[in-house]
Amino acid sequence: MHREQTRITADPAEITVELAPLSELDHRTAAAPGTAAPWDAAEWALTGDPLSRLIGDADLASFWEREPFVARGLGSFDDVFSVDDVDELLTGGGLRVPALRLISAGSTIPEYRYLRPDHRPPGAVRHRPRPGVVRDGKPEGPKPVEGLIDPVRVNQLVAAGATLVLQGMRLYWRSVDRFSAHLGAQLGHPVHTNAYLTPMGASGAGAHWDMHSVFVRQVSGAKRWTVAEPVEPWPRNLSTKATAQGTRVVGDYVLEAGDCLYIPRGFIHDGWAVDDAPSAHITFGLHDPTTWADWFGELVHELADDPRLRQILPPRFAEHRDVVAESLAVSRDLVVEALQQMDVEGTALRIIEDSQHSDPDRAPGRLRALMTPLRPDTALRIADDRVVLATGAAESEPVTVTTSVGHLTAPAAFEGVLRRLLDGDEHTVGEFEREVDDDTARVLVERLVTVGAVTPV
Repeated sequence: MHREQTRITADPAEITVELAPLSELDHRTAAAPGTAAPWDAAEWALTGDPLSRLIGDADLASFWEREPFVARGLGSFDDVFSVDDVDELLTGGGLRVPALRLISAGSTIPEYRYLRPDHRPPGAVRHRPRPGVVRDGKPEGPKPVEGLIDPVRVNQLVAAGATLVLQGMRLYWRSVDRFSAHLGAQLGHPVHTNAYLTPMGASGAGAHWDMHSVFVRQVSGAKRWTVAEPVEPWPRNLSTKATAQGTRVVGDYVLEAGDCLYIPRGFIHDGWAVDDAPSAHITFGLHDPTTWADWFGELVHELADDPRLRQILPPRFAEHRDVVAESLAVSRDLVVEALQQMDVEGTALRIIEDSQHSDPDRAPGRLRALMTPLRPDTALRIADDRVVLATGAAESEPVTVTTSVGHLTAPAAFEGVLRRLLDGDEHTVGEFEREVDDDTARVLVERLVTVGAVTPV
């Protein structure tokens, strides 16, 4: 005699969703801490091995943060970024400051010289009062889009010798964002990306140093670079025109399309386009890299858990230097003792785990999924190859599904259902209505779509 399978019954309120900022989620931890992020083959094929496209087959550790390095003949970079992409960005009409800025002779050109005069879309009638509603003395309703770039003015300034700078390109150019995310996964540090177009014979920002190492990938034309020793190892302060000079030049390079120059943090550098052609290059810099001083500062800050170190300085301490020195010596000994007792292996693992949160990939688009009605015959599949299903230490503990935008928690009884939903095959909503009572099945699928774990096909 056939026995009907028992359906799972649960209070839908037990299926919870928490949406969080990307920076607070580790949605790429399908790999163990300390291993590479689990990019799938299709994603990797879109960019190739990012680091090898910047340094070839060289050993990065042999020059990392110590000396400049040039790799030549690396091939085209058009699949990531090209001059045609800049034209598309400009003529698309939606680029706004500060995504673009212009430099001339080392100084930034004021924004008003290349913004649209009225910050309105082309064809807007000027001086006509804009309809709207006023509440409590404040206008409501549509607002003009401000800070729009005027492509005609930009082109005029570039033709006159200005360098065009595209900033924060990961925010608005998908191929650049993808390459940068993969490069960051290889380096273990987040990467930010800018691009520079310089007319022939013109210079850019002038001699300066950066607070991060940078890879300069030449896209078209040619640019000459001089690189000089830092004023001190890994400077702690930004450069100025007065400070970025006077040290020994260690490299003089002409980069042509397909070449890449690695400039270590703190090395003074200056570049200008050669006389016979404009130059376009893109830079990949380590975004606010964490130093050992940063880490030890954080560890020392955590010593405030010791109540002895939460004591304030004694009254009228400025009049008793010996008392201050004695108290300082006691506190120093407490800090040294705590650092000597530090769990080195555990702290190393923590550093690695924190690094996996530092450069979240862009979340997949979900509007179509959120607007699709869910019916019994609606087909579903896993939405992102970085969705992670985790079970509790005990069989009775809830299961958690973590995605790029949040996580879902459900009773342990749903583990089997969730594993089938996330197995990569297509399933219909109706399949799970046969395993889970109707109301709970609907809530489960809706919340999986909300958290970006599954999507209608």
